[in-house]
Amino acid sequence: MRPLSAILGHDWRSPVRNAIDAVNFLIQGRGGLAGSATITANQTTTTVSVPGLLSGAFIQLTPTSATAAAEAASTYVSSTAADEFVITHPNAAGTGRTWNWQAQRP
Repeated sequence: MRPLSAILGHDWRSPVRNAIDAVNFLIQGRGGLAGSATITANQTTTTVSVPGLLSGAFIQLTPTSATAAAEAASTYVSSTAADEFVITHPNAAGTGRTWNWQAQRP
């Protein structure tokens, strides 16, 4: 009988551990975190509250309006913490700057 490492490859524990972590993540209710955010007018940052978000999570932003798309090059996630993240953006009086976001665990 061949050893499991010969069948699955040298580092078989890593993919198994990743799968276990992913299942636990979903069981804990932290899978599929996504939403939308509207940028605060006349400010340079907007804090988005996300119950269940982990500190250090990766946040992907997608502009959903023309005004947001025009500012895409200078808009970014500047920090993530437990249950919230901060979007840094240009200071503008305009409204309607909306973004969809999706979170991935750290």
